[in-house]
Amino acid sequence: YYPTTPVNWTALEGALARHTRSAREAEDAATPAVPAHVGRDAPAAPSSPGRVRSAPPTAAADLDPARVLATDADKVDATRVDLGDEAFHEIANIFWSKCATDLAACRDAAERQDLAALRAAAHSLKGASGSLGFEALAALVDRLQHLHPDAALGLVEALERITAHLRSHYQPVRATSAG
Repeated sequence: YYPTTPVNWTALEGALARHTRSAREAEDAATPAVPAHVGRDAPAAPSSPGRVRSAPPTAAADLDPARVLATDADKVDATRVDLGDEAFHEIANIFWSKCATDLAACRDAAERQDLAALRAAAHSLKGASGSLGFEALAALVDRLQHLHPDAALGLVEALERITAHLRSHYQPVRATSAG
């Protein structure tokens, strides 16, 4: 599916830079400060980017579709303004299709206990979510990306509900022509 109008690349690059910068700033702010007395004589703890969690560290409030919508509304609306309504809706339609495909792949991977496939599909969805300004959704998908398949199905189901809610809110209203 391709846009029918030219994309204003300057606006698109500006929107992506703004959202990427915001995500980095939020991540930096979320990194806890280490007290001065910790680690003076101890070796640094090894990082574990491949760590797999057995249960989602997700509060029920984080999974509320209305809360996710409210959290991301300003960023998504800024992207819509930057791109223009027509381009935004064309890109959003591609996103919703990608979202459905990636969530189905996450569900399938979790059911098959395929950690690599779960991570790949979740990573794809996380990137697509963040690119349109859905940062709270991307953060939840990041949690999914690091879960063991045994613990992933519940979060996949919650993400399906959340994305359905977001889609219903951002779905363009089509004008009907009077005969």
